[in-house]
Amino acid sequence: MLNNVSIQSDMTDCSCFVLSDCSLLHRSILSHVPSSIFLPLFVSICLMSDQTAPLELGLICPSCAIAVSYNEIVLRKHDLGFFLLNFCGRHVNIFVQYISCVRQFYLFTLCRPPVSRAAPQPEKLQKNNITKKKKLVEDLVLDHVFGFRGFDCRNNLHYLNDGADIVFHTAATAMVHSLTTGTQSFYLEHTDDILCLTVNQHPKYKNVIATGQIGEVTDLPGTTPSIHVWDAMSKQTLSILRCSHTKGVGYVNFSATGKLLLSVGVEPEHTITVWRWQEGAKVTSKGGHPDRIFVVEFRPDSDSQFVSVGIKHIKFWTLAGGSLMYKKGVVGSVEDGRMQTMLSVAFGANNLTFTGAINGDVYVWRDHFLLRVVAKAHTGPVFTMYTTLRDGLIVTGGKERPTKEGGAVKLWDQEMKRCRAFQLETGQTVECVRSVCRGKGKILVGTKDGEIIEVGEKNAASNILINSHMQGEIWGLATHPSKDLFISASDDGTIRIWDLADKKLLNKVSLGHPAKCASYSPDGEMVSVGMKNGEFIILLTNSLKMWAKKRDRSAAIQDIRQELRRDRSHLELGSCTLTRPLSTSWLNPNP
Repeated sequence: MLNNVSIQSDMTDCSCFVLSDCSLLHRSILSHVPSSIFLPLFVSICLMSDQTAPLELGLICPSCAIAVSYNEIVLRKHDLGFFLLNFCGRHVNIFVQYISCVRQFYLFTLCRPPVSRAAPQPEKLQKNNITKKKKLVEDLVLDHVFGFRGFDCRNNLHYLNDGADIVFHTAATAMVHSLTTGTQSFYLEHTDDILCLTVNQHPKYKNVIATGQIGEVTDLPGTTPSIHVWDAMSKQTLSILRCSHTKGVGYVNFSATGKLLLSVGVEPEHTITVWRWQEGAKVTSKGGHPDRIFVVEFRPDSDSQFVSVGIKHIKFWTLAGGSLMYKKGVVGSVEDGRMQTMLSVAFGANNLTFTGAINGDVYVWRDHFLLRVVAKAHTGPVFTMYTTLRDGLIVTGGKERPTKEGGAVKLWDQEMKRCRAFQLETGQTVECVRSVCRGKGKILVGTKDGEIIEVGEKNAASNILINSHMQGEIWGLATHPSKDLFISASDDGTIRIWDLADKKLLNKVSLGHPAKCASYSPDGEMVSVGMKNGEFIILLTNSLKMWAKKRDRSAAIQDIRQELRRDRSHLELGSCTLTRPLSTSWLNPNP
């Protein structure tokens, strides 16, 4: 048996417990693990000297409150492997890995198995009937996604089928969303987060989509960055391009004929690669720039000329004879002209190029020479631009405070001399647009806060199509006890209530700090929220107004539950971190 065991939690304030007897280990873990999880997360086990000893592990089932201890796991120096436990009729995996040895203390990590960020595949569920024969239960199928990645992407939202559908992405999933029915279909073949998306504009390749993912070149399967070319209607994969972009694919764009595909990586060299995507073959590649490249796009009438923009640079490229050549943009003596960080690009007739700058200006170029500057096209950075050869009008999107005269989305004439501004009516004091796309009489807008909005060109009316959380992870999720509603809590500091039937956001409130967990009261009248800063907050469900707030710790609250006493006069709230349990009673305002 172990004479001395140290358990260290990496989830909260890294408090350390030293036990003199291994038989006490499971009782210590049980008293410091939230009731909603089966296994202690990220617990370190230190063995004294080079010995072998059983690890006695305690688990508790939240549904039946049964505590079970295991002592079948024997840890040895350099141990590494999975252990499968049968716990309350369920199989639970744990993963034990040797980390290091410091002064004859052998450090192991005990945690749940590593998981992929790819969208989950449908699982075959089993249940036993009276005759003990296994019967297949209906597969779990992805139905709807509330999300749009707008906080660090651009130009990743497009119309399909003459404006009847839209395509966008979040996490490792690409969605095709019908604007008439509100239903979604999904492309699920990526193995990691998607960073970019583009649509082939040539009629021969209608509804052909390209998406590029983040990743890293390693020996592990599914981690290498790749570009997927697929059909938006059938979700059939047409081509997978294994990249030399060692850290991920930052931007993709099709050529005028639709046969070539451009990609740029997020690795330090920011390599630009040209592909024949149907053959899965690389035409050529070249280092784009030492600093980050945000956008690389073909001219809409060319298969050989394209433009890249990024930090303090713009380059005009030519593909000739299987090699890439470029010319740097020349500012010259144009008034107010100096090289800025360029964030977006659009094209006009007569070999004109428009680039949006970080200071809100738009630069107008002919060939690689600067012609003029449209000063303060937006009050903040111009993150996105869109144009077509149909009428030459240009849409810009940027960061701007809504006013009577201005908005974050603007529609310009062919020479960017006159414009019409559109307000998004999101309720934000500052609007920040990361993607725009123009259809017939309407503009599709994606915001940094994860909203997708459609704006009418004639009446300037805005309609929110998709709501989602902003930057950060979603930690809290709970369903209403009797209605088709659920609540979510996120790192963005907001609490949101969603309607499952109508698939829309009903209400939201900002709490000012990252939220880690949430739950409904048994009657659904209240919501309790655990915060990263140690606070717990009770909200009234109907209005999301604060009813109570308390803080007595600095560690994050990992789990929270509400309970009504028998006389229904008290609301019992329980929360727990791995280091300190908490139980507090509050008077119910509606006994």
